[in-house]
Amino acid sequence: MRRWLAGVSGEHLSWLRRRGVDYAVHLDPQVLVDESYHPGELAQALSALAAAAAAWRRRFTSTVEVWTLIGVFTAGRLLTPV
Repeated sequence: MRRWLAGVSGEHLSWLRRRGVDYAVHLDPQVLVDESYHPGELAQALSALAAAAAAWRRRFTSTVEVWTLIGVFTAGRLLTPV
């Protein structure tokens, strides 16, 4: 795992996961049904954010980069605490 990403911890991980789940469900209520369980809070948070980005791209346009969408969903706070 990348060192910069491994530094994300604690309540910030919960916040990231919640953001991902909220956006994913808002964009496509079924998007998380097919998601497999990923052990670890970081994996769950990133999976939820990736699912939200995939739902956005399916719904609107696929020309926006996934990391750009994740940056928008997290208000630029992927790595910094809320």
